[in-house]
Amino acid sequence: MASSEDRIQRQSKSLQFMPNVKGKFGCNSVRELPLTFGMNLNGDMDYAEYEKSLFSSIITLFPDLEDQPELQIMLNIDSGSGQLQSKLVLFILRLINAYKYPNVPNTTAVTQMSNQNYGPCKTNF
Repeated sequence: MASSEDRIQRQSKSLQFMPNVKGKFGCNSVRELPLTFGMNLNGDMDYAEYEKSLFSSIITLFPDLEDQPELQIMLNIDSGSGQLQSKLVLFILRLINAYKYPNVPNTTAVTQMSNQNYGPCKTNF
């Protein structure tokens, strides 16, 4: 079995073969953006990595957020340990018209969209 360090190195090296993502997201026109992912030294997403990913990769997809219904976003997030702990992050998100919508704790396999969509891939590959 590969160590966490080996896994991280393989994942990092594989980024050079990943295509850019094309999408409109919260922008007026289609943009091409690089693929991003975050992880700590164990290959997991802890709170520090989650916060970096949130502000450097996710929020940047929506440059025109305003206090109008059609210009706000809701982030459906994991309710795992630490994901809801920072009141400062909640405050900053509210200031920029983004809202965190947490999933029900301890129901990952059933309620989380990413597990429903990518679960079979994780199981088979």
